[in-house]
Amino acid sequence: MALVTVASIAGCGSRNEPDPFVGTWRQLDYRTMWSAPLIIARVQDGYLATLAFSQTQPQFPLTREGNDLVGTVKLGMGRVRVEVAYVPKSGHLAVRNAKSPGGPMSKPVEMTKVSNSTVIPSRSP
Repeated sequence: MALVTVASIAGCGSRNEPDPFVGTWRQLDYRTMWSAPLIIARVQDGYLATLAFSQTQPQFPLTREGNDLVGTVKLGMGRVRVEVAYVPKSGHLAVRNAKSPGGPMSKPVEMTKVSNSTVIPSRSP
């Protein structure tokens, strides 16, 4: 698998400020289904998110709707609409899904940035 690197481009606030969504994020509480790192890269038409599971790495586009990013990821349970909000007070992301097979998440999953990198890790052989 090839590594993908996407440069961070300012998308929020002034051109000199980094985009708060871009980087590698880890869940604060590993007891829910979002235990994989979430990597968000800025691309020409919006954002590209990757869930870096050990065996699969689903990628899905995110687009800005107001202050949030929204998209749909295909997982084993079907297509899941994902909403990502940046929380300036904590510097965390709140990831929630508005609709999924089996119903919505009961509460948002809080994620913390562990790196500004958008490099997708290669899978182990």
